Amino acid sequence: MPAAIRTRIQAGAAMLMILVCLLPGGAGAAAGKEKSVQVKESSSAAFPVSEEWELRVIPFGWLVGMDGHVTTKGQKSVVDMKFSDILDILDFAGFIHLELSKRRLSFFTEIMYAKVSDDVDKRLTDNKISLKLGFVEFGAFYRLGDWSLSSPTRDGGLILSLDLMGGGRYTFIDAKLSLKGQGPLGFRNTIKGSEEWVDPIVGGRATLGITHEVALNVRGDVGGFGVGSDFSWNIVGEAVYRFKLWEKEAMLLAGYRWWYADYEDGSGSNKFEWDVTLHGPIIGFSIQF
Repeated sequence: MPAAIRTRIQAGAAMLMILVCLLPGGAGAAAGKEKSVQVKESSSAAFPVSEEWELRVIPFGWLVGMDGHVTTKGQKSVVDMKFSDILDILDFAGFIHLELSKRRLSFFTEIMYAKVSDDVDKRLTDNKISLKLGFVEFGAFYRLGDWSLSSPTRDGGLILSLDLMGGGRYTFIDAKLSLKGQGPLGFRNTIKGSEEWVDPIVGGRATLGITHEVALNVRGDVGGFGVGSDFSWNIVGEAVYRFKLWEKEAMLLAGYRWWYADYEDGSGSNKFEWDVTLHGPIIGFSIQF
């Protein structure tokens, strides 16, 4: 096995070990401290365990910014699209997360599609790039447990919930690069390329329930390991507000997301490379059935 791939697999395993060690009373707990008491019902957690099947539907918006470089047909271009300019460069975007849960087990899928276009290297050239980007994530969460971190109060008290996650991410990218030629006529040469791949991903989710209504949620994963992309990582941090809507459990979510992938295929004039970080604020709405 190549050393680079072996190193990334070891990094993924280390991430899981760190997550387990952070469990209250686990290997990461300080010696001599009193262990937190595990609770059966996480009434103040954002994602409580249920004895019945429940479906959570979460449409959300992601104000995507992009940093990195894209190589299409051997032609490399720097991409620098700030999310503050998103209204000028975004042609279309749609995002939805679905999660089916019962007891400790949850199955999820997340579908994301965006089309953006912008000038690149504006100070040096008049090149233009157009990108169509799609993801389909799929997998499962397993609830390790819920732990009370404070004495129970009328508002619920602090409750920590930890989930392990495993699954995959399908990625589709269609890139079009328009290069302006030299000379007074400045004829354009349009180069197109598209790629798709599937990454295995592993990670986890931590939720800190502060009250019955308010929680903080962090999800992270790493993937690729040379199976699809060379390496990828994804981090989502968000604040959650729970409330009742037509007698159903609902939530408002707001936070920030980062997603990075390093994918390369082909060589020379047929080379395609995607070395880009997507990032930006997210806002969503969840309703439970």
